[in-house]
Amino acid sequence: MSIVQRIPGTNFMVLSGMASQLKTNTLGSEGIAIQAVFIKECVGALPVFADLTTTDPQYNDFTTFLDFQAPGTTISYILLGEDCQEIATLDDNTFGRYSPQGFLSEANGYTYFQSLYIGFKLEWINVLSTFGPGNYKIKKKIVGDGEHPEKTSEECSCLFELCHYSDAMANETVRIETTQNGNTISGGLEYLGVNWKEQIRIPGFFGNKQRRLEQDNYVDRNRNTTQIQDTLVHEFTLEPYFWPHCLRDQID
Repeated sequence: MSIVQRIPGTNFMVLSGMASQLKTNTLGSEGIAIQAVFIKECVGALPVFADLTTTDPQYNDFTTFLDFQAPGTTISYILLGEDCQEIATLDDNTFGRYSPQGFLSEANGYTYFQSLYIGFKLEWINVLSTFGPGNYKIKKKIVGDGEHPEKTSEECSCLFELCHYSDAMANETVRIETTQNGNTISGGLEYLGVNWKEQIRIPGFFGNKQRRLEQDNYVDRNRNTTQIQDTLVHEFTLEPYFWPHCLRDQID
């Protein structure tokens, strides 16, 4: 008997094979076939959790999308289930919060380009209550490019594995939540004043608290050093077990 620890966000793929042992002597040989089972982890899904018994954010994950919908284009979000079949169009608040174009209006101090943003916050608790646990993706469908209204393109998100929350299942996963509200150095969306929240959960470990002493000193023209202050800084270690291909492509 073997015990295999499953890391959240991975799936087991059972592969059957044969191992053989050859017994020989001077007169002949006998081949004995021994059944063997190999287990391979198919890595690439991001774990997400939800708890139907509570709306506490600690036990319920969300995923957000924000895009620039240029004039002459239409962007729609579609929820995909097993085998990438379309199961829901995310154009209202049924599965979260839909933010149509104009939710960031110029009248409220946002720029013209920000007023063209479109977004969606997918609450996984709503997906769990409707479709149950399983693997899901979100497809972004873009129709038109300003000059060719019939042109269509599609992009798919990472694969998400939705599970019922439990301390045991969430163990060895790390959830990271950020708020985007500043200028971007490279080309892309402008988050100034938007306060757009994003969340991601990855298989990994966060902890190993360490202390580090920082010293601020002042050195005058005579090279005399005066201590200003000492600060004790707490540092933690984030150790991801793996990065799915879709995330590595974004980071690279």
